[in-house]
Amino acid sequence: MSNDEQSDAKFWITQLALEPIDLGGFFGPGDRSTETITASCLPDRFDGDHDFYSTNYFLLAAGVPSVSRLALHQLKQDEQWFFFKGDGLILHIFKADNSYERIAVGDKVQIGECLMAVAPANSWFGAELINEDSFALSGCSLAPGWEPSDSTLPNDSDLTQFKRNFPDHIAIINRLTQHSA
Repeated sequence: MSNDEQSDAKFWITQLALEPIDLGGFFGPGDRSTETITASCLPDRFDGDHDFYSTNYFLLAAGVPSVSRLALHQLKQDEQWFFFKGDGLILHIFKADNSYERIAVGDKVQIGECLMAVAPANSWFGAELINEDSFALSGCSLAPGWEPSDSTLPNDSDLTQFKRNFPDHIAIINRLTQHSA
């Protein structure tokens, strides 16, 4: 990462009070709804009441794998991604129908990047930098709002099955699992 890019990443980490997280990268909470959806009004996959929505900031930065990639995980709701600054990131999405989708989230729309993307509910997904020497600052929005019980990490059995279902993507799966960090 160049000195300018490094100072830009550090600026955003400081400015937004981002903290490193176990899944990788840096996280900072954004706004949350002040209203709640009761558990009885949500699909059965959700535990308890949830805010209408939640938002967060997320930054990947060049360096060690624990900050330059977001580990493979699953959410009970769609996660909407919005690009803000940097060189962009790649979302790797492994869907329940055994299809794979690679989405470049960034501001270089002339080469196929998009400013917004969605990781669908119940898919397994992770992210990594487009340019390994840079950073990517994005925002995420979830509805209903995210609660810790909404996240799942793959276990060894899941990873074995992913590799069977997606043999052409084993290198990606390995890069995006916490076991490979």
